[in-house]
Amino acid sequence: VEWWFQVNNPPADVIDAVECINKINQASLDVIRKEGGKNKDRYILVGGYDTSVDGVTVKGFELPKDTVKNRLIVDFHLYTKSKATYKWAVDTIYDKFVSKGIPAILSEYNLDPNNNKYNDNSAAYLSDWVAYARENGISCAIWDNNDVAYKLIDRAGVKWTQEAIAKAIVKAGEPKLTGAASTTKPSASTEKE
Repeated sequence: VEWWFQVNNPPADVIDAVECINKINQASLDVIRKEGGKNKDRYILVGGYDTSVDGVTVKGFELPKDTVKNRLIVDFHLYTKSKATYKWAVDTIYDKFVSKGIPAILSEYNLDPNNNKYNDNSAAYLSDWVAYARENGISCAIWDNNDVAYKLIDRAGVKWTQEAIAKAIVKAGEPKLTGAASTTKPSASTEKE
């Protein structure tokens, strides 16, 4: 989690920030829609305070009012090495949004920034993360900053620096659903199919 506060009892500065973000999100959406062309019905990512799970579930956060149905996607980030934390994050976003037909994307994720060295377990850990998110209807995009930390691709050399991780997360993220995202969590028997 990027910032810490009590979601159900946020401090005044967080409440002020959330109100401001709601206004910015609404104004941005209005400008995009008014541009016409493909913008009149394109999908739009909407983030909350610090683009975190807490930021989109905090009391007061609202998705902007759209002129087009079903075109907003909740956007959030998460960095952790805790299995419990990523399961909590996915479950929270699923319960608040996906289960109600509102799509979500984990648009930035990776290992904990305070302990960000990849190791022999990283491919399994990160692919488990992606698989769990996808099973719950959430798409993922890993963060690669082309620096020592979080570097999967050597852009200058046009080669993988962490090929095992890249292959594992791509395989874990392969779609298992057809059509619109499901709003029903898979049962234990369907998770292994």
